[in-house]
Amino acid sequence: MDRRELLDRTAHSPEERLLLSRVWDKCEQCRTRNMPTATGFLSPAEQAAAQHLLNALGCREGYVLWGGYDGAERRRLVFLPDWLETPDDQVAAVRAACRSGGDLTNIGGESKYSKTIVCPDGCVIYLWKRAAVRCCWTRP
Repeated sequence: MDRRELLDRTAHSPEERLLLSRVWDKCEQCRTRNMPTATGFLSPAEQAAAQHLLNALGCREGYVLWGGYDGAERRRLVFLPDWLETPDDQVAAVRAACRSGGDLTNIGGESKYSKTIVCPDGCVIYLWKRAAVRCCWTRP
């Protein structure tokens, strides 16, 4: 079965088909380039759809759903090359705080690349290291 047929069979909507195509691309990039790759943060429904595709492809290992901490609802699908066992070293945690009257909403950027956990005294932002490298903090 070719790629188009498999995507048509496993996806339930055009949006899901696009997501599954991206998942397949990430899987292939990891396999051919021998480097870790990952999707953006996925909802539980998107995670289930991605796992359904990977099962249809016969891919049973070499990937992990990872959200930065145990019990995370939104997780990234991380494809691991043979030389990497865990995605822990691919994520950076950044602690942020603001002055009184400040706002921490939307601090992490797009939710597919970051996850923000708001605490009483600030927040912790989990970023894929590629996004963390691009962060530029300025003082007001």
